[in-house]
Amino acid sequence: MKYIRRFFIGGALYFLLEYTFRTTLDRGDTHPMMLVLGGLSLVSISIIEDKLKCSIFIKAILGGLAVTFFELIIGGYYMYVLHDPIWFYGTAAIFKVISVTWSMLWCALSLIVLIVLRLLAKLEKKLS
Repeated sequence: MKYIRRFFIGGALYFLLEYTFRTTLDRGDTHPMMLVLGGLSLVSISIIEDKLKCSIFIKAILGGLAVTFFELIIGGYYMYVLHDPIWFYGTAAIFKVISVTWSMLWCALSLIVLIVLRLLAKLEKKLS
């Protein structure tokens, strides 16, 4: 149940982040698939946090790689199967769908998410 909740929370937050970014710096819209991408990303980061015993920095790198993997799968499907690219990172992008720069940013964002997850876990323990 926890991961289902996190799927929907992650989807909503990712969608809002994407929409805010695009409204501020780009064309002002986003794709509904960002809901799925965000949900998968938060669930993956949550599983990494819950199941792996390693430093938070290694977990953040793994989280960033998970987000990048989902971008590759979803972006590649839309780009090469549906011929409907849902984002464009420029000509330097790998397979025209993932960006090394954005992958590093996903690692940094994963670190923030991991810190928030740890704070929420502490809060849940205090409340129970």
